[in-house]
Amino acid sequence: MIAGSPRPNIPWEERPPACADVVWRFSRNPIIARDAIPTANSIFNSAVVPFGDGFAGVFRCDDRARRMNIHAGFSDDGIHWRINPQPIAFRCHDTEIGALAYRYDPRVCWGVLTSCNGFVYSFGAALLDLDQPWKVIYRTAPYLLSPQMLYECVGDVLNVVFPCAALTDAATGRVAIYYGAADTVTGLAFGYLQEIVAFLKENSQV
Repeated sequence: MIAGSPRPNIPWEERPPACADVVWRFSRNPIIARDAIPTANSIFNSAVVPFGDGFAGVFRCDDRARRMNIHAGFSDDGIHWRINPQPIAFRCHDTEIGALAYRYDPRVCWGVLTSCNGFVYSFGAALLDLDQPWKVIYRTAPYLLSPQMLYECVGDVLNVVFPCAALTDAATGRVAIYYGAADTVTGLAFGYLQEIVAFLKENSQV
């Protein structure tokens, strides 16, 4: 049994007939181009949550001066996004915390799900102890998704995929995973939670 709420409206595309992967890409990736707002050099997702009848998210948008900003966005279907061209204004009186150098990098959000061999960022999965979450129970040795498509291999940072957010339908176990590609655009991948957990347990290296 999967904890959570039924969310039948999450974005979804069935696994392609010839695909045996546990996690598969959306056929229309990337879903958010690097120039989806006029000032952007790159846009990669940071978080998505259900909101009303649709979805809301925040997105890291590096501008053309290479400043890292967070922008709000909204979507009816989780695929087509309306991103506010104005960055979210953070108010912080602590100059150290509020400094540009300490702004958020979405690659650390699911750090336990991201792996890097020094040249390629791929992502896998991990299962943590419910009561002592610093303890890793299972961790995949093989990746779930690795940079292979052109938009994942070519961009501001070559050969990078990293998960940022996920939407789950508890009734079916379907999972929609948003991920950054080449630190430039936003992609979407899909899987079934039951299959991901089974793969994790069968291919664990802790």
